[in-house]
Amino acid sequence: MPAHTEPYANVLETIGWTPLIRLNKLTQGIRTPLYAKAEFFNPGGSVKDRIGLAMIEAAEREGRLRPGGLIVEATSGNTGVGLALAAAVKGYRCIFTMPDKMSQEKARLLRALGAEVIITPTAVPPDHPENYIVKGRTIAAAHPNAIFADQHYNPVNPEVHYRTTGPEIWEQTAGRITHFVCAPGTGGTVSGAGRFLKERNPKLRVVAGDPLGSIYTEYARTRQKTEGHPYKVEGIGGDKIPTSLHWDVIDEWITVPDKDAMLSVRRLAKEEGLFCGGSTGVNLVSALEVARRVDDPQALVVTVLCDTGERYLSKVYNDEWLRENQILDTDRARARGEELGRAAPHFRRADRYGASGAQSHEHLQRVPAPGARRRRRRGRRVRTGAHGQGVGAARHARPARPGGDGRAVSRGGRGSTRRAPHRALVA
Repeated sequence: MPAHTEPYANVLETIGWTPLIRLNKLTQGIRTPLYAKAEFFNPGGSVKDRIGLAMIEAAEREGRLRPGGLIVEATSGNTGVGLALAAAVKGYRCIFTMPDKMSQEKARLLRALGAEVIITPTAVPPDHPENYIVKGRTIAAAHPNAIFADQHYNPVNPEVHYRTTGPEIWEQTAGRITHFVCAPGTGGTVSGAGRFLKERNPKLRVVAGDPLGSIYTEYARTRQKTEGHPYKVEGIGGDKIPTSLHWDVIDEWITVPDKDAMLSVRRLAKEEGLFCGGSTGVNLVSALEVARRVDDPQALVVTVLCDTGERYLSKVYNDEWLRENQILDTDRARARGEELGRAAPHFRRADRYGASGAQSHEHLQRVPAPGARRRRRRGRRVRTGAHGQGVGAARHARPARPGGDGRAVSRGGRGSTRRAPHRALVA
């Protein structure tokens, strides 16, 4: 049955039941089918619409948020959009704190939705007064009838994914999913959906992508908080340990450099017609790695397309910005590389071990291609040597598409079973 056959009372009822889409061109030569949950189909354009509404409704039920109240949140942008949509419908005001590394598009979008946006410095410690979370808490405490949504430490965050995202994936794959790949920011999606899926199939593997520079992978290995370093991908990874991230759900970690994430998500747009942000690139690189390694047509890998690429036109889809940040080669560097026969980056997996010492984790590390040598020219180091293949490459035959859609629509409550427009079962 086609989706949206009945009118909705308001835009909030359209949250959830996003489509599950097979990736075809990027997976050429990979026998394991790979599907992606397209969360940018939500009305606010990201997976965070789910938790924005859920956190507000929880605060209303608990009596912490009353009519005309103020919602304050520390956000990378997407949670702010989800909160602002719900606040607009319900009549609340919003103030959001956001680190200055985030794209201009996100701040402008939040203001367009009626929110006040306060930009904070990225390069401060997690406990600094100007840290975006600390500043958000301070603002909320100074206002009557205000809540701090607190997505990083709010149990509603993973709970709503346990109730919605996980069951949707299970139904859309007819229970055939074997691997769930999702990069955590607050950790709500991978924790909630991952826990639901593991309860349905204890053999299912949950794999977390992580930006190179985030502290999460090392914390998973040692349970010791370390110092991270800056990275460009927005909205995932972190320099703090959120309680919304349930470490016991995750079986494996894969770290992904900025360059591979951003170039991969640009390929996703050009080759699959799916226009997403940089955090999706981390999911994509990780999911392709898992699918290659599993190498089983009977397995089924699902990952998440976190948000729309329209919020990153000034960054991920801006060649000049990418060159300034050494993600795209400059014309001069490209010409020099061709002259010297410079090798493409070559990647290897490095084993990691979980806190118990028994669980294997893997991450991707950039290493020179075998036989590579370094030269100095004009004061810069240039790598030369044998040619290697990047992580995101896919060069082989196109896999078969899934058959029949088997869609069904049932009547029920908002955001889940009432419309269920994308219940097509995978082949």
